[in-house]
Amino acid sequence: MDEELDDFEMKVCTLGDASVGKTNILLRYFEDRFDVAGQPTIGFDHMSKELDLEVELKQVGRHEKAKKKILLKIWDTAGQERFQTFTNAIFQGTGGFILVYDVTSQKSFDSIDKWLKLISERSEISKPRILLLGNKIDLDAKRVVSIEQGRSVAKNHDMLFMEVSALENKAEEINSAIDSLVQSIASDQHYEIFKNETEKFEGANIARVIEDKKTSDKKSQDNKCC
Repeated sequence: MDEELDDFEMKVCTLGDASVGKTNILLRYFEDRFDVAGQPTIGFDHMSKELDLEVELKQVGRHEKAKKKILLKIWDTAGQERFQTFTNAIFQGTGGFILVYDVTSQKSFDSIDKWLKLISERSEISKPRILLLGNKIDLDAKRVVSIEQGRSVAKNHDMLFMEVSALENKAEEINSAIDSLVQSIASDQHYEIFKNETEKFEGANIARVIEDKKTSDKKSQDNKCC
């Protein structure tokens, strides 16, 4: 890893039913490979890498874009019910979520509401960034969830959305989708830092004005004739 300090560090968590392809999506993104055996995740695991991405730096009155170095860690979680209690720990410090369903499984699509409820209850951020991925579009003959259905749910819940194939990833749509999520989170983090620094500066200015007024009032009182 580069010895230079990262501009941003972020933690992202995958959620979704078992066997929707969460692990293979991450393997494709991080290592450009696909595990045909598809062993289920036990509990949770994580992968990380350093990225150089263009980030929109939002400030009051102006926006600009700049290349930033980002250390990304994505936690891969098990979808089985018996492992879902493990997800409590990984919500700590999580800046965004990748929510995955299988376009050939109506059940996994119907579970989106359950996972969104979990995010709402346990996320440390009031409005975290969420990327909704409809996986396994290579199995088009078995598709039961249309792209319009996925897009509609994403729009209703203000999520990023893309259909993907962890097996093929022909147009590197997985890379594009996750990079977009990372850029959005980084932009939000930058704005929060800017806002906090602005509030500190304004607070210090107000305190200084109050102190100056107290000093001025005291001098005026001392200078009054008896």
